[in-house]
Amino acid sequence: APSNRRDYGDGERIYDHFVQPSKIELSLVGAHLATKRAFESDPGDSRIGGYEGTLLEHDLAKTGGSRLAVGRLRVCSRITTEAADFSYAVLHFGDHNLMGGIRPFGNAARHVGLHGALSHPFGRADLAEVVRQIDRLFEGQTFSLRHLLLDDREEIMRQLLADRTRRMEERVEALYDQTAPLIRFLESVDLTSPPVFGMAAEYTLRARLRAAVGAGMAIDLVTVSRLIADAKEASVALDPVALGRALQETLEQVVEALAAAPEDLDMWTTAAALAEFVAGTPWQLDPREAQNGLWRLWAERLPVWRARGITEDPHARERERQLLAVAAGLGFRV
Repeated sequence: APSNRRDYGDGERIYDHFVQPSKIELSLVGAHLATKRAFESDPGDSRIGGYEGTLLEHDLAKTGGSRLAVGRLRVCSRITTEAADFSYAVLHFGDHNLMGGIRPFGNAARHVGLHGALSHPFGRADLAEVVRQIDRLFEGQTFSLRHLLLDDREEIMRQLLADRTRRMEERVEALYDQTAPLIRFLESVDLTSPPVFGMAAEYTLRARLRAAVGAGMAIDLVTVSRLIADAKEASVALDPVALGRALQETLEQVVEALAAAPEDLDMWTTAAALAEFVAGTPWQLDPREAQNGLWRLWAERLPVWRARGITEDPHARERERQLLAVAAGLGFRV
């Protein structure tokens, strides 16, 4: 049937142009799962869209900064029930450099031969030979990061670059630690710091403050206040959205912990200090979930503490005082 858009032609042309290119073969799903599993410590069953994959064999070897995964998996469509077993190999030799191959399983002897042909050169760190063997054994059925499904490609790249990212972060933080006194001096005499110093200070202080604020029950408000002061001295603009989100998550975790241990006076003291900090922060956060959790504690525990009296529970009055302090910090009328 003709399309109501002239440039689309008819239904057949639309199918060939839009539908057929988006078709996903079982082998592509298998390649995607094999790559993910090469960087995960607990290989198992996985689902991707309408497909389900099961690892039948998975052997991971590492040498230097490289890793080689060789195994066998089964991919099944949960819609059509089409299924197939594949042998795969994934070689990662740093950063975005990844090469893999996937082919129908065949038989056990063929798979064992594949494993040996790849693991032997990898064991002696002959990566060039591993690449040649992948090309030969998989007969052109090879893939790289570009061929993987878009949904998880970003997560896979994040895992691939984790070590490099960590090293770069450590270098930037080291630069800031070395130059922080100089930055403070320059600010005190109204002189501008070199741009690279400012970049290091901005990245480091933002990252450290975000980590400190998002530490959950381990939050240290003294450290948080010090980092805020350091950022002010270095003229670093903070991100109120990111910090507000981190603070919100910590606040919710603290209220959850209180619900699990409502008699813990030390925890109430921590919560009261945090609520006071929340009340004075300009960061953007949504306290409703924490407020709801605190309201349930208020309704359940406050009558109990008041009924016990000071003679029966000497700490009841202090817990009540701390609960009211937390409530005030979160916007309750008390």
